[in-house]
Amino acid sequence: MQRSLITRVALAWLALASVSAVADDRYECRTVGNMSIVFVPGTTEAQKQEAINQASPYAFGEIDFQVGGRWSSTSFGSTGSTGNPMTLGFSYVPDGTFVPSSGYGSGGSSLYSRMNALFGGSLWQTKIAQAFQQWDNLTGANYVLTNDDGAALHTSPGQQNVRGDVRISMITLTNSNVLAYNFFPSVGGDMVMNRSYNWGSSGADYRFMRNVITHEHGHGMGINHVMPVNETKLLEPFLSTAFDGPQSDDIQAGQWLYGDWLENNDNNATKSDLGQVTNGQLVNNLAIERNTDTDWFKIVIPAGNNLTITVTPVGSTYLQGTQGGGSPTTRNSLTIHNLRATAYQSDGTTVIQVQNAAGLGLPEVIPNIVRPANGEITLKVDSVTGTTDIQRYRINFNLVPVSAVVQTSAYNLIRGTTVSGNLASLLSSDNNRLVLGPGIVFSTGQAPIEFIAEGISSELDPTHLRMKLEALASSSAIQRSVELFNFDTNAYEQMAWAGVGTTEAIVSIDVASNPGRFVAAGGTIRARIRSWPDGPVFSYPWSLSTDHIFWELTP
Repeated sequence: MQRSLITRVALAWLALASVSAVADDRYECRTVGNMSIVFVPGTTEAQKQEAINQASPYAFGEIDFQVGGRWSSTSFGSTGSTGNPMTLGFSYVPDGTFVPSSGYGSGGSSLYSRMNALFGGSLWQTKIAQAFQQWDNLTGANYVLTNDDGAALHTSPGQQNVRGDVRISMITLTNSNVLAYNFFPSVGGDMVMNRSYNWGSSGADYRFMRNVITHEHGHGMGINHVMPVNETKLLEPFLSTAFDGPQSDDIQAGQWLYGDWLENNDNNATKSDLGQVTNGQLVNNLAIERNTDTDWFKIVIPAGNNLTITVTPVGSTYLQGTQGGGSPTTRNSLTIHNLRATAYQSDGTTVIQVQNAAGLGLPEVIPNIVRPANGEITLKVDSVTGTTDIQRYRINFNLVPVSAVVQTSAYNLIRGTTVSGNLASLLSSDNNRLVLGPGIVFSTGQAPIEFIAEGISSELDPTHLRMKLEALASSSAIQRSVELFNFDTNAYEQMAWAGVGTTEAIVSIDVASNPGRFVAAGGTIRARIRSWPDGPVFSYPWSLSTDHIFWELTP
């Protein structure tokens, strides 16, 4: 992305293999001095040169608060140094406002009457505003539509709520080959459209007009043309409607001038508040505009989750170069900066984790950040390389659900005898076991040992439920059934049936399909454990020893 940012650019146009009078069937934009000119299809090279010769790019002189190749100040105040954001007002001049000559005639503007007739109303204003909004969404250039008092065009500086810094007008241009022209920031960035052209083409949501406006205002931001012409960049000299709005190289140019859309967030005090993030959330079109830039973000992790953050560089390899500046060169915009991601506590100083191991062009991942008590963390993205170039990137947030652990809070022996232990024996894996012996049964359907364990969950609608218990038996001939109570059907469901070994082992029961049926409206979870001999037991009375019963519920 090589851009000329001087105030008065030299005359430059597409270098043709041979200059002839052959007409081109594309919309071409050429820059001369401090203005850009769009030609209609069918304009010959000779006619383009004639129009360039007619242009008076220095006719209006300097406006003293607009200096340099970018907007250094606007009606909203100073924009600071390159890479800092700006707020810019734009307005539509009232009909009758005098448009001075720039070599293509002068007269009273007829923007409203002409565009209202073409669009059947004020829709044109919405579509032009959308063109400015595209730059607003992608860069640190923030646009405000304001009134216009009809003051002298090109020489009346913008004033908040009075007139825009950038003003749009329309007259019938004396050169019918010129579609529109636009000034660079050094002389105000104003745009003049040709009344003779039909701007009302509605294809692809009026993409033709919107791309013309977005392209021309790209010059009004301070961006020059970029080569080659292969319909991959909005600021190519020839207009393309193969895409909608600024493309990667254009975005790099706009962000290099004014920062990304979340600027100015260069320290912890001015960090961007991303609020409570969601799983899979993407934050796109971010940039480290130069090696000294840092981006800071406030992030809130939802309750019941940890967070993994991925910072991914964005870019590609393509040809680029300045118009009339020789052959384009190869640019790999993916590997400009070696990004670094640092997670802090909310104070912005206590480091949680730093990631910078992946290298150029590769994502940096901060895995499984444990949610603090208030849920808030701070993220800083910066570069460890020394180039003054720009690196685009995006941030991806992935929530890692934290299972709520529910311990047994109630124990009820239905059948059997207590050898040793109590409710406390079921609360942890400590070999302090609840040991039960068989009781008297009155039918084959009854189990000699049967008890119920309950817990209370704060998670009422889990996506996953896991029950775990640790147990052993005094004989290898003992079987055990584990059932969970379905509060939808008011009946137990058998979840496990297996032999119990004489060595303590963990049984894990996983429920991924509709686990909420096992959680009551008040949070109760209920399990029934039953046990029988399944063959000869040579030592009587036999026993079942249970060490720990608990549930894990994932939000």
